[in-house]
Amino acid sequence: MDTHLSTNTPGASLSFRTLKRYSDGSGYYTVLAVESDPFAASLPFSFEPHSLDVFLRELRDLNETLLGTATLKPMWEPQFLRLEGDGRGHISVSGELLFSAQQLRFAFETDQTCLARLIRDVEAWPHLAAV
Repeated sequence: MDTHLSTNTPGASLSFRTLKRYSDGSGYYTVLAVESDPFAASLPFSFEPHSLDVFLRELRDLNETLLGTATLKPMWEPQFLRLEGDGRGHISVSGELLFSAQQLRFAFETDQTCLARLIRDVEAWPHLAAV
């Protein structure tokens, strides 16, 4: 299953590719693909059910108020993904991805129209088939 953040910005994209749930229920695995022109990366990203619950709650709040942050961050790793609203409909997407000694910090802008579809797609993640 893939989930894409719809943006209205050329050269800016975010996708959760080959999203899977671990068979022991300990969490989720995806390849987080980001494009923030001129940079791009596709790297493994794992997170726990609690991290997903917090992210989904924060996404819903962000969609309702357009103010605040929604962060998806593994409990034991420094990498993260963050969406932040300014209260006027602008959404900043940022994060940090790590692979060995490589690090990519990224950021791009989109708007609140991306949130409803993302929330709907993220709400389906707990029901993914286990691997």
